[in-house]
Amino acid sequence: VVVQAAPQELADLTLRILVPNDADGSPPSTSHLPLSVPGDLERQPFGSSDSAFVPASPDQGPFLTLLEQAPQIGLKLVRQLVDHAISVRSRGPVRDKDSLTIHFADSERIFSRRETYRWSRETGNGASCIQSALMALEVWAHRRVENHEEVDAVLADVLPPAGGPAAYLLVAVDILLSHWPRSRRTAVPFLACPDLLCLDLERMVANGLQQETHDTSGSGSIKARPSRQFCLFSLLENNAFSGSPELRIKITGLLQKSIDRLGPYSDHAGKLDPAFMAVHARNLLDPVNWRETSIVGPGGERVAAWEYVAPVEEDEHLERLRAMIYPSFADQDMQSAIRAAMSDPSRSSPEIVAEAVDWARRPVPPTDHDARDEADLRNLAIVTAAVIAMRDGTEEVRAHHLEWARGLFVEALTAETGGRVVPGTNIQFNPVAMAFMGMVHIFRRGVEPTDVGAVLESACRADLLAAPGFHAAAVRVADIDERLPRALLRTAFASCIRSRRKYSVEERTVDVATRLRSVVDRELGWLFGEDDEPQ
Repeated sequence: VVVQAAPQELADLTLRILVPNDADGSPPSTSHLPLSVPGDLERQPFGSSDSAFVPASPDQGPFLTLLEQAPQIGLKLVRQLVDHAISVRSRGPVRDKDSLTIHFADSERIFSRRETYRWSRETGNGASCIQSALMALEVWAHRRVENHEEVDAVLADVLPPAGGPAAYLLVAVDILLSHWPRSRRTAVPFLACPDLLCLDLERMVANGLQQETHDTSGSGSIKARPSRQFCLFSLLENNAFSGSPELRIKITGLLQKSIDRLGPYSDHAGKLDPAFMAVHARNLLDPVNWRETSIVGPGGERVAAWEYVAPVEEDEHLERLRAMIYPSFADQDMQSAIRAAMSDPSRSSPEIVAEAVDWARRPVPPTDHDARDEADLRNLAIVTAAVIAMRDGTEEVRAHHLEWARGLFVEALTAETGGRVVPGTNIQFNPVAMAFMGMVHIFRRGVEPTDVGAVLESACRADLLAAPGFHAAAVRVADIDERLPRALLRTAFASCIRSRRKYSVEERTVDVATRLRSVVDRELGWLFGEDDEPQ
């Protein structure tokens, strides 16, 4: 009823709640700096109001109702929130490598901020209100297509007319995948963009690491859509056979332009490299590169099938690449074993602990190519190995590796995220929470002031990354010392106090750091018998 009577007023109220202004009309300051991770509050564009949208769902907030009852107002609200989140999280102008171009029939559109591509998913680590808004946009688009609107017309509303953040591209890809083959013609420019093919393939890799947990009831059933099981790349193979020759030729021509623009691919390029993807996609579309074969059917019978046979140059490149990365398979297996032992103690053992620590303490093998994500996962596995050593190791193992583990935990607890989004709720991919739990296991050998100080400082982090670790280890913390939970909570609450005084970022930094240092010192004084309990 409210939406029908006053849609603009409802949109304005939602925007006002999520993006409040200071008294002078300017956006609220986000420069309150924590004790150990400066500046990460700027990655929280909606503050505490965002918690009202947890868990993210297309039914959270007024987005879906507005889109259905007042589409232009609903679209404007979604775009305003996405733009605000980008403006707050942005760390400088858009770089060329953060953008991709899609060649539509009537224009070229540039989509920027690749890091926003998965904001409609849990694995994208966007704000919950943004995730809910983009999910609502997707549901609205699905319903329109199912009501027999043309896919082109629906995507014309989903995508900003002049291009924009990549966040909207995944919603478009969801529609293309979920309504195939109706979307076949509309998909041509998307399939001809190697950068987008790589970006969407990365989405499927991320889904393998962290499963989505949306409620699948009601409009939340978008999780059951084909786009959750397939990626855009999978449609290329379909076009090689059942697609019309006209569309296949059009996609191939656009891919050839990308090949000319991107140039030769490197020796290390795989399917996540746009230069290699452009060549691979072009080859995949060529019927000459397919041969007839047979496979075993569901009933055990042999059925006819087609098999892709890569051209010699592509095949030799992939063979060299496989030979180059084969040694890393052992690393991946060990990381998987460490994660399994961490999440399920029954899968840990003294033998696993010994192997994990031996692996973690070896020198990191050098790499001659950009492997930042791989390095992050390895470093996280090293911290996790130290945690299971302190948790499951023998007394001798814990004593021998104590200083090594302590150093890793303190470094992780105080580390900056470097502008990268770190999953806060999934402990297995949250190094700060993992290190917090490791320090708690160290407390079993005795509680030292420096160790407790590091844990208290982690409670001051503006990014709240230590909170899941405290949640998981709260009972164990209380068993070690029933005063510790009180000290941790008081410290965390103290870090949330904000001065209304107007002063520079530099002055605020010094003021906040000094105040939090005093808070931590008072708690340590109480815990170790020098002062009364802080009030």
